[in-house]
Amino acid sequence: MLLLFLGLVIAIGVGVALAVKNAPPPSNPDNNSAEDPDDDEYDDLGGGIDYDDALNTTSVPSMQPSNSGPCIPVELGIIFDEYSEETGWMLVRGNYFPENPLRNDVVWKSKYYPKLEYSNKADTFSRCFPRGLYTFVFLDDESDGLCCNHGEGRYVVSSEGKVIQVGGKFEDNDTGEETFAFMLPYEEPEPVDRDGDGRDDRLGSLLPYDSSNMVEGQDCENFRLVVLTDEYGIETTWELYEGQNKNEGTLIADGGPYGSEYTYVVDYCLPSQGQSYTLFMYDWDRRGLCCESGEGMYKVYSGDFLIRDSDGKFGKGNVTHFTLPVEREEFDPNRPDGAVLRPSGPPLIWTTLVPRPSPGGGNVKTSYPTESPVIPTKRPTPLPVTPFPTPVISVPTMDEGPGGNKNKKEKEVTL
Repeated sequence: MLLLFLGLVIAIGVGVALAVKNAPPPSNPDNNSAEDPDDDEYDDLGGGIDYDDALNTTSVPSMQPSNSGPCIPVELGIIFDEYSEETGWMLVRGNYFPENPLRNDVVWKSKYYPKLEYSNKADTFSRCFPRGLYTFVFLDDESDGLCCNHGEGRYVVSSEGKVIQVGGKFEDNDTGEETFAFMLPYEEPEPVDRDGDGRDDRLGSLLPYDSSNMVEGQDCENFRLVVLTDEYGIETTWELYEGQNKNEGTLIADGGPYGSEYTYVVDYCLPSQGQSYTLFMYDWDRRGLCCESGEGMYKVYSGDFLIRDSDGKFGKGNVTHFTLPVEREEFDPNRPDGAVLRPSGPPLIWTTLVPRPSPGGGNVKTSYPTESPVIPTKRPTPLPVTPFPTPVISVPTMDEGPGGNKNKKEKEVTL
């Protein structure tokens, strides 16, 4: 009788084990990597690649890495305000659930930024991630953002040189959070102006100028700006005014901040009936684009004619005056920077920024600025065509903490 009972128990145990082994895996509603309808070994929403494995990958990408690989770079640049200790951020894989933090798959986050080390300083952080959906969350304890009550701070998120979002003002925001979702690899959308202020909601830059009724060479002439950022693209911005100065001129275009160590090309067709223009190039940290933090530079063209060739060595700002169509006799070919000769005009010095509203009816652009990331070169040709940049990522750590300002930049590894 006892043997019969033991045999029955053993049989039941074997049956349960077989049932568990053959049962389908349980669903996980909080895990975005559980679905793969097309059976391509990637989760259709989040990439389906283990995060730690992706960070520790030893594969070496080609000069033009494939977006189907496990590592797509993301960069965060921050200019902190006076109260850096109030600032935090995190990157969530998939959707963000503010009401249920345990559901958030946090793959990258900040640490505490002490005031002594980070107040009114700039820093950049970088990491690479699998393809898929992500949500960036920027946090401010006082809900007043990085600008403009206690400084002129901001942040910019980019991937492979493409700017995903510029933010930090926290206007009409009492939640202490700014959030936005994006896909990797990132594809830039068309500009959108929902609040009607004449600026792109995502980047904060002026909307494209409608010059579709103009004919290049008759009504307008080409203007091209090429900017190679240094290691702190968050600090680089520019403005283009119609006129000789800001006080009497009209702001018609602007750009930045950008990703770090990428080249950006902007093309316009500007009215050319002897109209004068002034370009202001800025560096927030007053060190220019070269050479303390990289070898940045910028060039200004009209068609194939070089108006200015700047080596990036300036302080907070640099100014270039020009007139369209270009009168070539106005330029001294012996000047290395190609600056305009204007004995009676304003000197080439930086002046204080006086923001002006965008003009009613639009701004002059033939198309939205084309941001074309290419690998940095010391001196690009007038129309730079250079290899794709090799991604630069941080040593894998879940947190980004103190020690990232200009004197203490985080350790980086080039794949």
